[in-house]
Amino acid sequence: QISEEARKINYNNINIVTIYGGKEYKNQLKESKGSIDLIIATPGRLVDFMKQELIKLNTLKTLVLDEVDQILLMGFQKEVEVILNNSNKKRQTLCYSATLNSQVKKIAYKITKDPLVLEVKNDNSNKKMKKYFVETTDRWKIDALATMMNKTNPFMAIIFCRTKARVDKIEMKLEERGYNVQKLHSDIPQIKREKIIRSFKKAEIQYLIATDVASRGLDITGVTHIFNVDIPEKAETYIHRIGRTARAGEEGATYLFVDPKDKKVLREIEELLGERLEKIEYDGEREVRNINDSYKKKYNKKIKTRSGERK
Repeated sequence: QISEEARKINYNNINIVTIYGGKEYKNQLKESKGSIDLIIATPGRLVDFMKQELIKLNTLKTLVLDEVDQILLMGFQKEVEVILNNSNKKRQTLCYSATLNSQVKKIAYKITKDPLVLEVKNDNSNKKMKKYFVETTDRWKIDALATMMNKTNPFMAIIFCRTKARVDKIEMKLEERGYNVQKLHSDIPQIKREKIIRSFKKAEIQYLIATDVASRGLDITGVTHIFNVDIPEKAETYIHRIGRTARAGEEGATYLFVDPKDKKVLREIEELLGERLEKIEYDGEREVRNINDSYKKKYNKKIKTRSGERK
């Protein structure tokens, strides 16, 4: 996504190379030869290229570490240190992070000299975003989700789950009911993930079911609703999830499905937001509704592989 945006504003026709895992190695090798002005890479694949001496950073002028907190959380600290130790010591280093915890501060101060800290204040008060929580139980969550989907009929929506297994299960259940859904998580090969995201951007998919792999960085126009079928472990993650809607002045609505055991995290989320979420009570036995199958299935367009299998 960063590569796509960089190429849109590449008015001076600088040479941009994108390097990351899951993509065909030969093409990236070919692109990395010759003069390079801008490298956009994941830490692991970049270190791999550096070890093979395909890329040298001794003349690097600026190093940008985006989502530093996530890089550390995913266990890439060693790779980051290799990049730092093998790059130009006179470089400018920029660190971006959504959360500034002690671990992020520690590494940021370690890799910079007399750093200037710029903090963007966010009061989380997007007036165009409606925030609801649906009081239900784990037993009735899928039915409650389907009911809210039927009532709102979003143009495009993201359904967030806590685990990959949960994503798989929700996709299967909603697919059985005829909804136009597609799952997205880290077990799906990179090339397939890219195709899924492109299809979602084109509004060929109505509901994207994802883990928190989709809660950061995705900037997709047209996402009108966010459904948090599983409450996140941390309140900050909820902020990242709902940030996929009501972007650039557009309106959006978010729904958080809350089991009685989730009340503690709900309170933490409301405290972080500085506001209460509007409550929607759900009675499973009374409110379960089905949409006519033919109505639902006409939207059920699937992404096909070359062999004709669904991706």
